Amino acid sequence: SPLTILTHDHPDPDALASAWALAHLAQTVGRIRCRIVYGGMIGRAENRIKQDPLRIVRALRFCLQLDYRMESTTWNAVKSNLGLLKNVSQKKLDAEIIKLVAPKKRQLLKKIISGEKTLDKLSKKFYDNFK
Repeated sequence: SPLTILTHDHPDPDALASAWALAHLAQTVGRIRCRIVYGGMIGRAENRIKQDPLRIVRALRFCLQLDYRMESTTWNAVKSNLGLLKNVSQKKLDAEIIKLVAPKKRQLLKKIISGEKTLDKLSKKFYDNFK
């Protein structure tokens, strides 16, 4: 029987990412089949982003790291809430950006954010890579 990984009810992306990481480890290291289980629904992207605008940067990072394409509802929530990044401290933003900028992914990231002027604030260090 498979290993059941249970998150809390109404999981946020962090809870699901943790569950996915555990499942991945169990499957690759222990060759154990896994099933991720949660109760309720996964919260609306827009509400989650408003609670923590750094989720915008994290969502981009997950897409790049996992070679995943963001579904349209989440992408629209990200684009419509970019202005919230101006309220995030530069130190926190820089910490997330450093995780984001793997050399082989820079061109893809540049393509994703091109034309999004609100992202200019992300980090001088980060933005200089694309000038």
